[in-house]
Amino acid sequence: MYQEFYNLAKSPFRQPPDLEFYYPARQYERASAYMNYAILNAEGAVMLTGAAGTGKTLLIRRLLSQLDDVFVIAHLFQTQLDDVEILRSILVEFGQKPFSAHKAELLDMLNGFLIETHINSQRPVIIIDDAHNLDVRALEELRMLLGLETDKLKIPQIVLVGSPALKDKLKVPELGSLDAYAHLRKNLEPLDFEETAEYIRFRLEVASVPRGELFLEDAVRLIHQASRGIPRKINALCDTALMCGFADEKQQIDANLILSAISELGWAMPAGESASADSLAASIP
Repeated sequence: MYQEFYNLAKSPFRQPPDLEFYYPARQYERASAYMNYAILNAEGAVMLTGAAGTGKTLLIRRLLSQLDDVFVIAHLFQTQLDDVEILRSILVEFGQKPFSAHKAELLDMLNGFLIETHINSQRPVIIIDDAHNLDVRALEELRMLLGLETDKLKIPQIVLVGSPALKDKLKVPELGSLDAYAHLRKNLEPLDFEETAEYIRFRLEVASVPRGELFLEDAVRLIHQASRGIPRKINALCDTALMCGFADEKQQIDANLILSAISELGWAMPAGESASADSLAASIP
């Protein structure tokens, strides 16, 4: 809707994670390096945590785009699973048909598949989104899988992705060894103000807008305050602000348009301030 008005080749703040808009912040590059290292060097397990909207899904998509055909991937999204359900789900993702099998048969089928992939010089990788939702029995099965290894490497490699609550969940006594297996771990933090400003500039540049022309500094400061540096919220706020700017025929996005966007989204005003762009901007260091 607003793309032609702002001379955009594409929507810069689209919500589905898109690798074209991957912003190489230092923490994202480090997290990517950790995951790649763990998988390429058969470290067994790596843990990626962060609050909702901090960029975990995009990093996993980037990881998958970098793995070649040697790797066989099981990527689980539904994780409210018990011990039997997680084994069955992993097998389904690996292309097996375990639907009527009991637990002992599932374990035998999965172990056989993992050994076969190793014999065929393939590398099985299990990626589990929202791993904080797994119950202790399911996590215990993952711990058992990590005990399967050859004299040179562990099979499979497992990537656990979830909220910071995952770190606490792994500390229960029953899962002590699973916590030890995941010695490569990274927690994603919200972006600071400078990173937020650069993130917005970067996405606009990808969308063919010259750097620094569209969002004014007072707008960026309010975006950072209102979003708390969470990329998903930054995207939602910027996208809504562009729609408000288009509706008002404003060529640049200022703090008042950000306030309009906050209202459209139904968000609370930052820091409990009244709906005054001047007062809000003045309150931000």
